[in-house]
Amino acid sequence: MGTTLRGVGVSHGVAIGEVRRMGTAMLEPPAERIAEGEAPREQGRARQAVEAVAADLVARGHLAGGEARAVLEAQALMARDPELLADVDRRIVAGSTAERAVYDS
Repeated sequence: MGTTLRGVGVSHGVAIGEVRRMGTAMLEPPAERIAEGEAPREQGRARQAVEAVAADLVARGHLAGGEARAVLEAQALMARDPELLADVDRRIVAGSTAERAVYDS
């Protein structure tokens, strides 16, 4: 006998299937170092990723509406936090890749 779950969707479409619980482990990017002079390119990559994530969260919020919209828009604001981005920039200038800098920040 199955259990029916209902909630507020934040993406397009419908899904029917087995529920699998995902672990809380986050993949850690390798601690690679960038070559000298690559910091501006890495900073650009980090900024593009932040903007893509924030835009996706806002778009999902518009689709969801209500309280889900407020939560997703708040997450978009956190992604764009100037202090977080400044820390990412500092880590990249110190030699981290964009992925590692975001992870560490």
